[in-house]
Amino acid sequence: MKHTDEETISKVHAEFNSLRNIGAVVKSFAGVIPSKTVKDLLRSRRHEQIIVRSRQQKFDDASIINAVTAAETAGVTTAAGYREWRTKSGEDTPSLALIIRRFGSWNAAREEAGYATKKRFARGDLKQWSDESMRSSFTDFIRCAYSNYETPTPAAYDSWSRKNADVPLLSTIRARLSTQRKSWADFVRECEPF
Repeated sequence: MKHTDEETISKVHAEFNSLRNIGAVVKSFAGVIPSKTVKDLLRSRRHEQIIVRSRQQKFDDASIINAVTAAETAGVTTAAGYREWRTKSGEDTPSLALIIRRFGSWNAAREEAGYATKKRFARGDLKQWSDESMRSSFTDFIRCAYSNYETPTPAAYDSWSRKNADVPLLSTIRARLSTQRKSWADFVRECEPF
């Protein structure tokens, strides 16, 4: 091999130390040292290289917001609902993971798209809802469910609570019921408006 004197070998290794990528070193010595020679010199250091794969960004922020808006138009308000909607729609839409990575959370993306979101409360925040306010909200839910010929199930409450501002979320209701040692059916019977 020509061009393999000590000085050349030293320069190739020094360049590799700064770039940490064999392909980048080959490019920097293009026209000076044959690429095969550079690759042969660095063969034993392949495991040291840093490989950066550049990917073209498929979805910009605007297209993500458009996808969130399309999902909202279809009645999707939850992250799980978005995942299901995306699968069923068959359209090329951003994944939930990408939305969360770009905006921080599903609700942050919804807020960016202009939709109202509800703050999830921790167990310590149960005090925000008095027993009477929870019962009143739950009674409103039962009226709404019966007027729509639906059974007041936990899933129905979850959907209803996410669409209505200033009502406790299902997780809050369940936490309160567990502290009171009540079942869902008992709470429905207690709050029925008739």
